[in-house]
Amino acid sequence: MANTDPSEMIEEIRAWVDERFLSLRLGVEYQEIVEIADQLERLQIPVSEDIKSKRAALVERLQIPVSEDIKSKRAALESSLDALNEVESQLTFLVKELSSLAKDINHRLRDIRSQKTARGKKAPPKRLRVEFPDGTVVCENKATDTFVQVIQRIGLERVSELPLRLAGCPLVSARKYESARAVRELDGYFIATHSSTEGKATCIQQIADILQMDISVSVIDE
Repeated sequence: MANTDPSEMIEEIRAWVDERFLSLRLGVEYQEIVEIADQLERLQIPVSEDIKSKRAALVERLQIPVSEDIKSKRAALESSLDALNEVESQLTFLVKELSSLAKDINHRLRDIRSQKTARGKKAPPKRLRVEFPDGTVVCENKATDTFVQVIQRIGLERVSELPLRLAGCPLVSARKYESARAVRELDGYFIATHSSTEGKATCIQQIADILQMDISVSVIDE
């Protein structure tokens, strides 16, 4: 089957199966008609025109010669049985092939889903570690918490006077900017926090450089 549309291929398979079983059903029906006609003739009962016409129609559809000979009928019946076995064999093969194809498709889909899941996994969170000259270390589970605590320790008012901005907003301000995407309010000040862990580390280092503070800043992978 050259058709690449799966739904149309299935329809072609259905039509092929229907055609095979129709041929078998007509063959069986023809044998029944022949047996009835033989029985009527043996009993010397006239064969009705309905049976004759039906038999003729079946002969035409099946394209088989009319034969009243027992051997011929037996051969026709055996041929029908052989055809049935062939159809059964072909259908069994087809079912196995379709089952194998379905398993292969499912396997490939699982691989694709696994790849998407692997690509879609977020990188593990990173922690921010800041050490002050006196040995104090601030390293909370969340980088934002560390960031805010460090700025608070340095001094909110002091940092608010520095010309530093984060995500387009003042790093620390006494008023909240509507354009700020993420802020943390603390002691009457608003601290901009919308940045990556690395961005927060850079910002703290800039504060330390401006204020000439010996602060050690690092990013720790979980």
